[in-house]
Amino acid sequence: MALSSEKCDLRFGSILSYVPLKYLEDDAPDAADLPREERARKGCAKRGIEDRLCGAMLDSHNIMWHLKSNHVVSGRPIEEDREVEMSELVARLTKMVLANELGIVSPIDEINWGARFRRLLGEFLGRDALLVPVPPHSQVKDYSANGGLWVPDSIAMHIERLGLGRRLVALQRERAVPKSSTRLKRTERRTASHYESLRIILDEDLNGKRVVLVDDVVTTGSTLLGSAWRILDRCPNAQIVGFAVMRTISNPRKFRGPLDPVAGCIVH
Repeated sequence: MALSSEKCDLRFGSILSYVPLKYLEDDAPDAADLPREERARKGCAKRGIEDRLCGAMLDSHNIMWHLKSNHVVSGRPIEEDREVEMSELVARLTKMVLANELGIVSPIDEINWGARFRRLLGEFLGRDALLVPVPPHSQVKDYSANGGLWVPDSIAMHIERLGLGRRLVALQRERAVPKSSTRLKRTERRTASHYESLRIILDEDLNGKRVVLVDDVVTTGSTLLGSAWRILDRCPNAQIVGFAVMRTISNPRKFRGPLDPVAGCIVH
């Protein structure tokens, strides 16, 4: 997965980023007996990462954990004084970023990125977008009974309610596949396993339409790319892009903050 590349197999956008704590803990093997957060902070210190940015990395990891489980959290970033699911919170945050309502300033270079955010996300979301949630890695016979546990579907539903696309359940997992973090190292094999385990479950013609594959977290991009391949088998002229709420950053030095909207490429 890359943010820029001469070859682009699938365009994707995201609004949040996180650094897995293991990339920080690995730099502090002498702190193995300490709590995880303290190990991560020691790893930051050894890398020369300032404490403020290290704290933001820890915050981003917590956001990822809440997002993956679709926990109910405080709704302060939205107007209603109530608790909401993470999927609704990130949908509302996405719309606020698109509308430049946050007045966000980069935590690193103090540049206002509002216009840049609108340009980036406008490629992926809009009234004509068909929001196709990526199926879970496990095989689920009845998605409708899975409730908020199918996080990409919950995200797609909330984005639809905000007028940024139409949710369309188009893919189903035929058999379970390992997650990216436990899969074979070759990206090609990961992508192929996703492609082979999916099937299309609708008759709607997607040729010529903007199809947005919705996921909660993108790591290698193999899930999004395998899903795109499966749709292109049926509809070779579909205009497919991906939207993942959060992207994984393996190099802590490239982390700029939890809220960091970008457009990038998934390269096979």
